[in-house]
Amino acid sequence: MHKSDCVQFLVYLCLILSPIHFAKASNLYVDEQAFLFDIPTVTSATRLTQHLRDAPVSMTVIDRNSIQASGAQTIPDLLRLVPGFQVAHVNTNKYAVTYHGHSDDFPKRLEVMVDGRSVYMPLISSPDWTSLGVHLDDIEKIEVIRGSNTATHGSNAFLGAINIITRHPASVPRASGSFTLGSLNTTNSQLRFSGMTPQGHYRLSYGHEQNSGSRQFSDGARRNYLNFSGSYAPTDDDQIEIRLGIDRGYTTIGSLKTPNSVDNIVTKERDYRSNFQHIVWNHTLTNQLSIELSGYRNALRLAEQTTSLGDLLRLNSLDLYQLWKSDPTIFNQCSQQPILDPVICQVINLQANSLSSTPNFRLHDENGSTRQEDIQLSTILNQENLSSVIGMGYRRDIGKGRTLFDAGDVRSNRYRLFLSTVYSPSPFYTLNLGVLHEVEESRAKANSFRTALNLHPNNDLTFRLGYSHSERLPSLYESYGQITYYLDGDRNRIFNAVKRPNLNLLTRL
Repeated sequence: MHKSDCVQFLVYLCLILSPIHFAKASNLYVDEQAFLFDIPTVTSATRLTQHLRDAPVSMTVIDRNSIQASGAQTIPDLLRLVPGFQVAHVNTNKYAVTYHGHSDDFPKRLEVMVDGRSVYMPLISSPDWTSLGVHLDDIEKIEVIRGSNTATHGSNAFLGAINIITRHPASVPRASGSFTLGSLNTTNSQLRFSGMTPQGHYRLSYGHEQNSGSRQFSDGARRNYLNFSGSYAPTDDDQIEIRLGIDRGYTTIGSLKTPNSVDNIVTKERDYRSNFQHIVWNHTLTNQLSIELSGYRNALRLAEQTTSLGDLLRLNSLDLYQLWKSDPTIFNQCSQQPILDPVICQVINLQANSLSSTPNFRLHDENGSTRQEDIQLSTILNQENLSSVIGMGYRRDIGKGRTLFDAGDVRSNRYRLFLSTVYSPSPFYTLNLGVLHEVEESRAKANSFRTALNLHPNNDLTFRLGYSHSERLPSLYESYGQITYYLDGDRNRIFNAVKRPNLNLLTRL
């Protein structure tokens, strides 16, 4: 056999045997677990460190490598990777993220956290993804709990929870940056600097993002944010984490869904200012016992552009809007020289009078300020087969703004007690137990419970049998929201009562 024939024979042999070789190899398809081998542990499901297969709920972890490979530009884009999650554009720069489709333009019942700090806004009962002050390059991983996690993180986690865990300052380069140009006049830039002191590490990040939005609606956005993260160990038994941040900018709001036509859509700019402070202190008592004290403060102010007569006419009647747009003095004609159709004048007068008598009225109801303060003390036990955390916490929510609260400023004081235990006496099974009791001052109480048994026949297979009961207390907006559109401010004649307060809400699952 010639040398060339030998080479040809070997090539044919390789081609024939290669399918057999690949068939005997590990599976070629890539499932969700393939992205998790670098992250063997999670903390968000129980507040305790545990292997993913021992978690009492279904979880997805988006790790650092997946974030880099995804090409995503925003956190909501990353969440499109999570099974069961839906991510929608309310407009170009406003997102709605929900689980199993239970949502409107303001998805509720989904807790969102950054390093354990809740960013759920009680002002609109939803997180504001544009004001988190976090760049994708600052994220280490995102732990997503697909299912109720009220027993661990409280009322907001009624349908699920998302914990965005940022990178430790020691794990990032000393100096780095990025710059992105794209469609819709997108200009994004980010700078980061990290360093080390005798006590620990720190990171300082700055970001600027802006775009002009779609051509049809001009729903652009702009933001500038600065955040600091520090990790210090003053003694061998103490660890302190400090995180601070500010975020400033604007987002164009207004849903692009309308029952009439796209010509009826009205978008408005909404300025925002947010800041947060977050500190966590962990003290080791023994090799198996430690205590943790954490506290944070979130502040957010939303300032929506005022509503004009043209906005109302466009939203309700394109014909009247075109008439008003061609001659803005038409209102004066109706008031002084009623030469137009009486019905037309009546509609215009109703809208104009209601605007003048309700100066706090905003078309999209995103106008006001909120402050959230939270403190929590917990004790953590870590033994060979048993881990447990027990603690208590206090949260105060404050809402301000006549647009959302006709009755004036509102506030809520809540207290919580929680217990979470993970018991693993054998490599073949794990038992999880979680209990949480929440009470709102002078009002409702909520009790949530969860238990799960995880069986591991082998390292690649887990069966989970679980039961949960979740109760959810309402947010500030759901309890106290009162939006009234007045026809005559002096006599309090109501043109439209958009929302009334409901102090007796309690949701169970």
